[in-house]
Amino acid sequence: VQGTSTLLKFVKYFNWVVADGKVQVNDTEMVELLVTILEIREFNDGIMLFTAEGWQSCDQKFLIKVINALSKILLNHRASAHSRSESIAKALLQSHDLQAVDFNNEHVQVKNGIFKVKTGQVEPHDVSIIPRVRLTVDLKGLQPLESEIPEHFKSFIKSITEGDVEYYEYLIDVIAYVIAPFKMHSLKSVIFHGSGGNGKTILMDVIRSLFETSAVTSTNLSDLNSDFGLSGLQKASLNISQEISASQPKP
Repeated sequence: VQGTSTLLKFVKYFNWVVADGKVQVNDTEMVELLVTILEIREFNDGIMLFTAEGWQSCDQKFLIKVINALSKILLNHRASAHSRSESIAKALLQSHDLQAVDFNNEHVQVKNGIFKVKTGQVEPHDVSIIPRVRLTVDLKGLQPLESEIPEHFKSFIKSITEGDVEYYEYLIDVIAYVIAPFKMHSLKSVIFHGSGGNGKTILMDVIRSLFETSAVTSTNLSDLNSDFGLSGLQKASLNISQEISASQPKP
């Protein structure tokens, strides 16, 4: 077999077939290789993969890139035909050998590590810890936690609530609920109102970014009373409705 000592170890470990000096690996064996050498977990009809920036959800397109890279680096093969890589990716997504995700509620994942809520410190990524909340921010310059809400954030929320104290306090409560990594069995809803250009859309985008794309729906409030209005919310963690006309409210 032509290749590195690593390849020879794989051939021996997996008992692969060698023909004409080349390793012959079928789709099933390729899935076995992926499950063995990568940290993969089953998640919402897809998978999560442990990377240099922590646990990331992966779609089929990304898996195909991983499969092609492994074929080239480990097996000394050229990139597989797209149809074969797609077949392997589908087989991996359907594999019964994947462990289910066991979320951790005491950490928040960021790019440069995992933020431990109880201590306020950022620790290195840990393959054994899969935070429920995962953000695409970098906390390298993290300052000590403040005991009060930062003034600039207070000002931002006040610009949205436009002097309505009760609205402000409730909105702060909703935001705290959304970002809390602890499992809380509670339902929250809020209707953003007020003049245009005061930050409502920005805040909605921020809240949306805290959830997996597959966990966010956009069912309009006016559709919830229809026969199948709630069907799209069964697996959703967040629903963001479009703007409602104040002049023409719907039941």
